[in-house]
Amino acid sequence: MNKEIQNKKSSEYSILIVDDDRDVLDLIKDVLEDDRFNLVTKQDSKQALKIMDDHKFDIIITDLMMPGIDGMQLINAAKEKNADCKAIVITGHASVDSAVQALQLGVFDYVNKPINQAEIKNIVERSLENLDLQLANKKLHKKNERILSNLTLLIEINKILFQVTDINHAFEMVLDTLTDYFKIEKCAIFMEDIETGIFDISLARKLDPDFMELKFSLAEKVNNTNISRDRETVIHVPEGLITFNQKQIKCASGYIVFSPVTFQDFVMGYILIHLDNEKCPAPELLAMVNILALQIAPLMNTFNKNRQKTHLETNITYMIRERIEMAKDILSPISFALLRPVFFSPSGDGFAYKNLIGTLQQYIAKNIPDEFILHWQSQDTALLIMPEVDYFKAETFCKNLKNLTENNYQPNETGAKVDLNFSCLGYPEAGNTAREITDHLWVKLLQEISFAEREHLVIN
Repeated sequence: MNKEIQNKKSSEYSILIVDDDRDVLDLIKDVLEDDRFNLVTKQDSKQALKIMDDHKFDIIITDLMMPGIDGMQLINAAKEKNADCKAIVITGHASVDSAVQALQLGVFDYVNKPINQAEIKNIVERSLENLDLQLANKKLHKKNERILSNLTLLIEINKILFQVTDINHAFEMVLDTLTDYFKIEKCAIFMEDIETGIFDISLARKLDPDFMELKFSLAEKVNNTNISRDRETVIHVPEGLITFNQKQIKCASGYIVFSPVTFQDFVMGYILIHLDNEKCPAPELLAMVNILALQIAPLMNTFNKNRQKTHLETNITYMIRERIEMAKDILSPISFALLRPVFFSPSGDGFAYKNLIGTLQQYIAKNIPDEFILHWQSQDTALLIMPEVDYFKAETFCKNLKNLTENNYQPNETGAKVDLNFSCLGYPEAGNTAREITDHLWVKLLQEISFAEREHLVIN
């Protein structure tokens, strides 16, 4: 690293000043002398270009007309390293045309020689205000995109949880979401023993071995903290020790969070996350965990009251059962797929969105072989039945259908697009009953949607 930069690496802003006139360089450096600034001056434009190979600058102040490499070439190089870099041009060859051209090429402002000290200082301060605002807006936009992506995923989870009848599958989906999407390695779901009122771990991921012994009632305290019925309870564990019910267990230091699973004011369980760091959990993360707890509450309530058997089977399960019985009769394989398109409509207009759904359904139907059966269960979910097709052929067909739809489907609305998510399973490879296959299809579809959302965040 260049020594000029290394010596002031704690400065808030990095500024490169380039001019073939040493007096101009010294003048600007004196005017801008400030603890906030890391000032680098270069009289040779070639040296200035070279220093940008391994360093990016927040501001570049450069003479416009210099031998060898001119100011606009330096500005372009600086912006290649840092697109947010603010450029200020100084020149003794002033004209309206050159000023306009410089501004059109992305220059923040333009000053003439001889340098007015107050003017150059004012321009630099304004450029920094503009830079800070631009970076803050980008940060806010990125945060909003992340929140929207999280909420989109949680909406999809909610839709799928309504279809799942096995509470263990539902628990797996919740923990998969925490570990794969939110990157929380250590987590668990507690359920209440109705007879004793004790909350015990039903399913866990990568908790410390001693942690698995944790059991508590709402009348007891964990690390001298009451576990709330109404909202998440955040407990700091600085020394890696958890005390409960006159017992003590060891775990990694950090924070543990209990988020209540509540249905009609009754607490039936908790989602626990364990963060191995000293940074308090972000409110955004806590909100997402609370939403997951809210989504799983109805199913947990049903399980606690032993009412699963009274639930009507979904249309999907019924159709899968019917087709499995037919396949058994002729000793033939059969495969099933769930299709879930995700629509992107720039206008957000309801009529345009409805038209988008209708034309997409027609497009997919045209590309399904006659021997296959396509049932739209809702506007955005379809069951595809593939008689006498094994899993590997079915998976290949679904991948081809996804690629065909995403690349060739032409929506009527300009800028609209669609992503086609799918899950595919075959009988008898995936399970012996229609309920097992249905639940596995929903879980697999959730994993596909979660992966797609993560890919979208990486790309953006």
